[in-house]
Amino acid sequence: MELQSETGRIALVYSAKSANMVAGGSGEATISEDGSIHVSQYRGADLSEEGKFTIDGQRLYNLSMHDDYGVHSIVIDVKGKGFQAYTFTFG
Repeated sequence: MELQSETGRIALVYSAKSANMVAGGSGEATISEDGSIHVSQYRGADLSEEGKFTIDGQRLYNLSMHDDYGVHSIVIDVKGKGFQAYTFTFG
């Protein structure tokens, strides 16, 4: 899917140890997981300390890495027309 406006949101619940998203286009996103901005020790490798990532090409972005499997909710707030989300993968 491709964002047609300047802002958008993707929300999902998953049961896994890690969450990744294949994305492309352009834009910046802020990740919230389990109800708070993702600045914890569980933030993915592609997130800044503020829980943000910049889309810098078509690739897989690591959003979250937990020690154990569990049920989590994730919200991705996107800024930037043209952001493209292709799929999610879980580990």
